[in-house]
Amino acid sequence: MDADAAEQEYTDLFVGVGRSDVDLHASHYVTGPTTEKPLVAVRSDLTRLGLGRRDKVTMYEDHLSALCETMRLLVAGTGDREPATVATQRQFFDRHLAPWVFDCCDAICKCPLANYYQRVAEFTSLFMAVERDSLAID
Repeated sequence: MDADAAEQEYTDLFVGVGRSDVDLHASHYVTGPTTEKPLVAVRSDLTRLGLGRRDKVTMYEDHLSALCETMRLLVAGTGDREPATVATQRQFFDRHLAPWVFDCCDAICKCPLANYYQRVAEFTSLFMAVERDSLAID
């Protein structure tokens, strides 16, 4: 699939006109259409971790890609930030990804519009299962 086709599929699946076919926000899966409670929880945890949304970013913090990026920062750190403890990583994953990420991946896989993103969702589901199981090891 070429980049233009993948971009169009992303728009068709996740942006749509009016309402998207698949929602990539935790708030959709955790509490239905309201975004208040999951956003409050993730924003509170991000503040506690010294993280937050960058200026001019319009994506909500409970978007799957934002949560994956947060996990990347917690696991790998950055040039001036050490990785978080495994306990912190586990707590963030269990609180903000585990309750809904598999349902989201399943929704993508079941959507008839998904082609490229069906494979991305399959990979993401398997990757998240490995993360879940790895974080469960004491």
